[in-house]
Amino acid sequence: PNSKFLLKKFQNNMNLYRTSKDARLVYSEFSPNIKASELGQYVSKSLLKDWTHFENESLTNVITGKKEKISDENKRIRLICFTASWCTNCRKEVPLLKEIYKDLKDESFEMVYISVDQREDQKYLFKKHIKEDIIPWRSLFSYPEKIEEKYMIQAYPANMLVYPDNHTEFIDVRIKEDKDKLYRLVKRQND
Repeated sequence: PNSKFLLKKFQNNMNLYRTSKDARLVYSEFSPNIKASELGQYVSKSLLKDWTHFENESLTNVITGKKEKISDENKRIRLICFTASWCTNCRKEVPLLKEIYKDLKDESFEMVYISVDQREDQKYLFKKHIKEDIIPWRSLFSYPEKIEEKYMIQAYPANMLVYPDNHTEFIDVRIKEDKDKLYRLVKRQND
């Protein structure tokens, strides 16, 4: 209950809890001293958010520069991929995402990139990556809205599964079980 290290680990992984209520229950086990710390107060404020419910906000399209909703519709399974130009693992994930997109694009499925790049040089590099990698799905910039903060994303790449009822769940498509789960959900929805 008195571990600053565990509080930091908890903060970095809050979005992995199925519900915000579950995360608040774990936080309640920390000591009053830890809760009163600067990080403890930050975590406490973060726990007031509901990162388990998707809100279809408007972000800037990487290519067109126009604002558009993150998702085209909410009647299908959506995979929202948070990424960045400076993220090596994000670049390594591209072939896998392309495979998933190719396999599922004709199903009731939507994939969207959200870049967390903020500086103009980063945005320029991200646009360059999109063109070089021939990314077929829509790509949006999070900045200045910083939607990743709502979902408490601390590490990249981060893949958020959004169900038709707008409930969210974080998965890692690089893990076979999570990738298989995505395929099952999309296929089941089409049956």
